Amino acid sequence: MSSAKDSLIQPRSDSSGQYNSSLLVLKTRSLLNSFARGSKSGAFFILLLVILVVWGEVVGTLKTVDFLIHFDTIKVGPNIGLIILQRLLEGAFIVLSAGVA
Repeated sequence: MSSAKDSLIQPRSDSSGQYNSSLLVLKTRSLLNSFARGSKSGAFFILLLVILVVWGEVVGTLKTVDFLIHFDTIKVGPNIGLIILQRLLEGAFIVLSAGVA
């Protein structure tokens, strides 16, 4: 019988005995170990939640943009919905650039 420790992905060392410990390698190893030892139904549930959230974001964004495009029913002058969308995007870009700086 193999123990739970035998099923873990073990780190590899190179010819000098040094372990490859970059952040990407460590995160990949931990992800593979969690899939090997973790609950499959729990992983499926998390994946389902992620898919539903992404789907909701896409559908919500498309419906919002469609609403803003068709917001101006009088059709006199510039489309107020597109102006609102432009201001929202400008504000979002300012917040994102301020967070990076």
